[in-house]
Amino acid sequence: MVRIAIDYFKDLFRSTSMRDGKHLLSGIQPCIFENLNEELTIEFKAKEIMEAVKSVAPLKALDDSILFGEANAEESNTMKVVVSK
Repeated sequence: MVRIAIDYFKDLFRSTSMRDGKHLLSGIQPCIFENLNEELTIEFKAKEIMEAVKSVAPLKALDDSILFGEANAEESNTMKVVVSK
């Protein structure tokens, strides 16, 4: 009985290549339509970032790791330049 359970879960989580996964998504209705997706994925400008950051109330004693989260060094430096203007 234990062997059956072990084999079941091994097979359940085994990685196998799928040829086409489109059928898995066929019953899911999109909730973000193309026009909204285009708006959400456009490039943003430094000025827009500056306006957004400066519109937020000041935060107390945040260091870079909290303020910039998972941003890489280049992104952090860009944000520092924008915010300091």
